[in-house]
Amino acid sequence: MGGIGLLSLVLSHWGNYDWLFENIFNPGMSSGYAGLISTLVNLYNSGIHVHYDATTIVTLAVTGGFTVICGSLAVMCKLLALRDKRQNPEKRNEDGGENTEKGETPVLGARS
Repeated sequence: MGGIGLLSLVLSHWGNYDWLFENIFNPGMSSGYAGLISTLVNLYNSGIHVHYDATTIVTLAVTGGFTVICGSLAVMCKLLALRDKRQNPEKRNEDGGENTEKGETPVLGARS
């Protein structure tokens, strides 16, 4: 269910790459790193004999995969945002904010 919710947010905010980076991919990548570190600390803190059982391997694979996916999408969003800012410099006003055209409403919480 969580993956479907994240996918719907990504699809609904696809053009707003800064929002996606700040609210979806960067927190997801950080959470994945925290999960990997937590799993490794628990594994190596369990005693002298480190045993990689099925649960540990699955946990490392899932959190590692989540981290890699979110990290890749974060890099992609930053590159796409940079491309858009270079291609459309006229959309930026003098104070660094984005201009909104007639009829266009800005997304709340969106930063550029």
